[in-house]
Amino acid sequence: MDDESLARQAQSGDREAFAELMHRHAAPVGRLLAAMVDRRDLVEDLVQETFCSAWAALPRYRSHCFGAWIRQIALNCGRQCLRAAWTRRVWLSSDPPEPVGPGAHNGQHPVAPDQALLDDERARRIRAAIARLPHRQGEAVRLRFLLGESYPAAAALLGVPEGTVRSRVHAGVTRLRAELADYFEEYEQ
Repeated sequence: MDDESLARQAQSGDREAFAELMHRHAAPVGRLLAAMVDRRDLVEDLVQETFCSAWAALPRYRSHCFGAWIRQIALNCGRQCLRAAWTRRVWLSSDPPEPVGPGAHNGQHPVAPDQALLDDERARRIRAAIARLPHRQGEAVRLRFLLGESYPAAAALLGVPEGTVRSRVHAGVTRLRAELADYFEEYEQ
């Protein structure tokens, strides 16, 4: 059964239909949120919050693409989390997050420990630099490069024209190149 049929059933109160939609969309929602929030424990909470918000908003669902609708809700949940003061306090008072980037072992391709450390350090620096970008540029860069969204898909998620996303990505990448230039010179030596 397709997403739209399941969404209509869920609107009628069918919890099993909504559970199937959650099963189908939990991973993409999690990837979107992981690109925004660099802590797995917060990502899991935000995925849950996204689906709770979706369940509450389901009577107002009028879209013809459940995947885009649920990702928009996730994007809003991620934005709210990043704006919240408690997120910054949790980040500053907790242990560092588990690596999510290129050096993280995925069970398929073991990485040499020294290479994993270099990859994790590079991913940490890049994510930290992205976090320092102006909000709108950082959002566009995360969607485009950390999630691999196309420009049209990123534009739809952000609710702005494609040209605006391209402009934000260009400005963000320009800032990142300038900020990370010294690091990559060291890294390549």
